[in-house]
Amino acid sequence: MQGQRTAWLPCLILVLTLGLTWQIWRHERDTAQLQLKTHFDYTLQETSSRIEQRMGAYELLLRGIQAQYAAMGRIDRQALRDYVATLQLDANFSGIQAIGQIDWVPAADKAAHIARMQRLGFADYSIQPEGQREAYGPIVQREPYIGRNRAAPGFDAWSDPIRHLAMERARDAGMAAITGKLRLVTDTEPAGQAGFVMYLPIYTSGQESHTLAQRRAQLLGWTYASFRMNDLMASLYGQLPPGVRFSLHDGIEVTDKSLLYQSAQASEMASGVFTANEYLVIGGRTWTLTMTATEAFSQRFASDDTRLIAISGVVLSLLLTLVAWLLSTSRSR
Repeated sequence: MQGQRTAWLPCLILVLTLGLTWQIWRHERDTAQLQLKTHFDYTLQETSSRIEQRMGAYELLLRGIQAQYAAMGRIDRQALRDYVATLQLDANFSGIQAIGQIDWVPAADKAAHIARMQRLGFADYSIQPEGQREAYGPIVQREPYIGRNRAAPGFDAWSDPIRHLAMERARDAGMAAITGKLRLVTDTEPAGQAGFVMYLPIYTSGQESHTLAQRRAQLLGWTYASFRMNDLMASLYGQLPPGVRFSLHDGIEVTDKSLLYQSAQASEMASGVFTANEYLVIGGRTWTLTMTATEAFSQRFASDDTRLIAISGVVLSLLLTLVAWLLSTSRSR
């Protein structure tokens, strides 16, 4: 009976101290996990903000061209060339492949449009693809006129369903609109990058364009900026923390078909400590930003406090239990 009472107190102390150690360890673990999640959420928000701010800056560039046309009362090729040269795209806006202009050409004006372009020095100019349609939206200028941008003008963007949808949205809303995922006509590389185009409508200067009917009646064309996704993402300032991977998808469905950009191999994106989606609305279209934090990210912000608490707590628990056992058995010994 005396032996049972002697063993009872050390066991109670062991259970209580180990339980207290577990509670403190769990609290510290949850706190560390919360801090890690906070770092991850901040990285996600920062990345999405960079993309939104950069695309907002590109829209402002196109609005500068729109305002220029409104002030001059006409679409001027030399003015666009000078404007783009002043921007110094390679140094300041390297994500843009080209800035250009598109004419709105009803079927009745097709012959006059072709003749005017030929008088400007494009002797072989024609609207491509060929064929009779109700209206055309041919690209008549790309700047800067270097490298792959030296492709012949005349591509009818209005004839392409993906571009047509964005051009129509821009015309009817009077706002910037971007296309879905596509491959640029100037991208002739075998393994071309995913791309997209941003359009901003140009209306007749001095005329009202407050209603849908007025905007359609006063349309002169569009100014546009084309982008290749890998080049665009490489131009974003700043670097992601080690162990963070992200991808961008066109739309809200995360599939291989909708993939616009991926910062790492698919195997590195498959699993991680945290995974989250952020939805961005760019030019009236939704992009899905999917971000994953791997073990490398977790280790970068990891703390040894939880391990120290566990080891220290177990050692102290055993020491207290030993002291209690020695005290409780001292009389019998």
